[in-house]
Amino acid sequence: MRVKTKFLKVEKENSPLYGRAHVEINVNTFDKETSIKFLEKGFEEHGINFRKGEEVYEGLGGSPGWLTYYGYLYIKKGDGQAMENTRMYASKLLSKELCDFLVEGGRLGSKERYLRVLETCKSGCSWKDIKNALEALEGRKVNDGTVHIILQNLLDYSFLVLEGKGKYFLADPLIKEVNDVKCSGL
Repeated sequence: MRVKTKFLKVEKENSPLYGRAHVEINVNTFDKETSIKFLEKGFEEHGINFRKGEEVYEGLGGSPGWLTYYGYLYIKKGDGQAMENTRMYASKLLSKELCDFLVEGGRLGSKERYLRVLETCKSGCSWKDIKNALEALEGRKVNDGTVHIILQNLLDYSFLVLEGKGKYFLADPLIKEVNDVKCSGL
């Protein structure tokens, strides 16, 4: 079940959104060129001739949210700490989102499995890489169905994306910044 369907419940008769027309708008991660243009245009609207787009893209990736937050900090506080503060904020927020995903989905008992999969996919990985990583973590064979469920959950909640022929990648490169995931709820 997709996250959108689960939370919005647009197909349930008792949902406030039931029967209402809706449009789905997907905002994907920007490529390098689009990210740079996005930053330059945003700064231009504030009268700033911004030429650090490539540097910002290398540090934050192409997430429209992080690029916007960086621009906000840059305009409000200046260039000095905008990158560092954006990365720190992203790390905290992503850590919280990951904890919420684990706790609310009843997955906290499998926390180490999910973290191992994310670690394995930092530079891209295959299904077999994930299975091998999980088996190394547990020191035993892991059922293919278990691997499938973990991958499907991470894809559904947009922690991973599937590109090309079976290659999984982190949906947000700043997930790499999440080092210490502490969740309560067990």
